[in-house]
Amino acid sequence: MQFIDESVCLRGCYSHEAPTLDGPKDAVQVRCLTCGSDQQLTIERVKDSDIKYWVCQEDRCLNILALYRDGVIHQPIELLQFPGNFVQHRIHEPRDIGGITVDSSNWTWMTDAVWLANWAAKATVDHIGRFRIGIHSAILALDGGDVIGYLAYCPTSDETELVLRHLYLAESYRNQDIGSALVKFWWDEIGAPWYGEEAADHYFVESPNSAMKEVLRSVGHAKGDDGPNAHIHQVM
Repeated sequence: MQFIDESVCLRGCYSHEAPTLDGPKDAVQVRCLTCGSDQQLTIERVKDSDIKYWVCQEDRCLNILALYRDGVIHQPIELLQFPGNFVQHRIHEPRDIGGITVDSSNWTWMTDAVWLANWAAKATVDHIGRFRIGIHSAILALDGGDVIGYLAYCPTSDETELVLRHLYLAESYRNQDIGSALVKFWWDEIGAPWYGEEAADHYFVESPNSAMKEVLRSVGHAKGDDGPNAHIHQVM
């Protein structure tokens, strides 16, 4: 899976035994598939934020060892693959890239996938923010059922504007107009209808880097030439 192969922080772990935790004192012996260190997965060590997960304890190793969902230990790769019938939209015809819309207020397997993709993005892209479950929504981009990236967005706190928060693709899928197609799909199917016909002439983009600015130019959103004007939304 390209997304896993290219990211050193989503490789998961090798389990020396059956990966189950039946009680608070149980432990599963694992080996990190990024740095090779031997560690234990225990209930006490699970990181309990929006998502329950284990991260490698070695210095400077950000590898997600596993996620803990409904009492079951999951490898990252398990949560980044979807059957073909999950694909809801066609995003990019030349590469046959599909899409799944994700409303994170309804916590599902798809929410976990966006969270993992965001973890990879934060590890490799400067200034990209955290995917906030229950606040942000997203579109997952898929190639043959495998997650290859995502776009995240949400309204402003006063719900008067829409902000494109993140756009991230696996490296091997960049510079092929896939990011541009994802932004165009998001605007046509989600952004413009959200604003309504009379107000659908702009939206905001959170702290865009040079690559994101190029995507906006390619779809005509940088100056509103062929579509809405994408204003920069600077997070303080």
